[in-house]
Amino acid sequence: MLTKLKKLNTEKNIKDLLSIRNKIYVRENSINKKKISLEVHKKWFNSFIQKKRNRIYGLFFKNNLIGFISIDVRKKNNVSWNLKKNYWGKVNFYKFLKNVTKIGKYTANIKIDNISSLIIALKSGFRIFKTKKNIVFLKK
Repeated sequence: MLTKLKKLNTEKNIKDLLSIRNKIYVRENSINKKKISLEVHKKWFNSFIQKKRNRIYGLFFKNNLIGFISIDVRKKNNVSWNLKKNYWGKVNFYKFLKNVTKIGKYTANIKIDNISSLIIALKSGFRIFKTKKNIVFLKK
């Protein structure tokens, strides 16, 4: 499957990102399970992109956003990612994560029962450094 990764930093991507972030399966696998309002999402997005070193990379298939990776420098280069469910197992997502995190140090926080994200993180070079309650903390 031919996919393309590109940096997202414009408001035109807001609704597409929110659509993915609010999928039921995404919320279930997220540390914060609450659905995100458009107003809260816009505020987060605009604040996020104000910090020049923060990054959001969109993963596209046939010009449609199918997933994304965000890197927040305010939180020790904390990385999070989401992929639409119908692309699970069809995209080597770990390769994209490995590529965007190849230079520098990064962290990730994943729910302990989110096995797919744990596998993606480990395959892309992250290592577990701590587990607390139901969250696995990783570093790269």
